Amino acid sequence: MVPALLVILSACEKDPNKPDLPEDVLILNHWIWEGMNEVYLWEKYLPDLDPDYQPDPEQYFYDLLYEEDHYSWIVDDYEELAAFFDGVELANGISALPWYLTDDQVIFTVEFITPDSPAEDSAIERGDLIVAIDGKTITEENYYELFYEQTTATFEFGEWNGTSVVPTGRNVTLTAVELNQNPVIHSEVIDYQEKKIGYHVHQRQR
Repeated sequence: MVPALLVILSACEKDPNKPDLPEDVLILNHWIWEGMNEVYLWEKYLPDLDPDYQPDPEQYFYDLLYEEDHYSWIVDDYEELAAFFDGVELANGISALPWYLTDDQVIFTVEFITPDSPAEDSAIERGDLIVAIDGKTITEENYYELFYEQTTATFEFGEWNGTSVVPTGRNVTLTAVELNQNPVIHSEVIDYQEKKIGYHVHQRQR
């Protein structure tokens, strides 16, 4: 007797809600998903977002990030990223700290000026106060876009008059250029009470 082999074929119905995504999008989505499941620190918190349903790979990456992760990002130009890690960046030369002036207004205190940068050529100095950009009041919602994401911007400065920060009428327009910025501003070893103390000043990054 010849044994019979029973084969049951089950046809799977296509999900009508599944988008017809381009092949390059699917490749990127699966690369992101597989990579984050393999090396991501917060892998166990990854949401169950099917890569076959995500039309925007960049947004898909950020949707996967753990809520307490403020340090991971994705770029579409690895050469630009490598240059950034080498200190080469399109920038105007201002390193500044944002802080709340009021509940609704943010201002920047200039912390450091990159040598031979547009900012240095415009005589901007450490301690200067930036109170508006492109004529707009700086807020929590727009500070990053106004200060970090523009190639050309006009900075309005202010000063402390003893009770509040007031505009001085000084405006400086800067256009970013490619700068080779060493993130280490100063480094030394200090001998203090028979102990050695490492003193390291690092430029604020975006």
